[in-house]
Amino acid sequence: MLTELQVKAAKPKEKYYMLRDDRGLNLRVDPSGRKYCIFRY
Repeated sequence: MLTELQVKAAKPKEKYYMLRDDRGLNLRVDPSGRKYCIFRY
């Protein structure tokens, strides 16, 4: 499960990356620093 601390601590990298939990919620972090929540079902 993604926590608020994990979301706040996610820093931009050279390429985008995803943080995933076991319930289908993904957090995509772009190089620009934008964060997107994606729910996959």
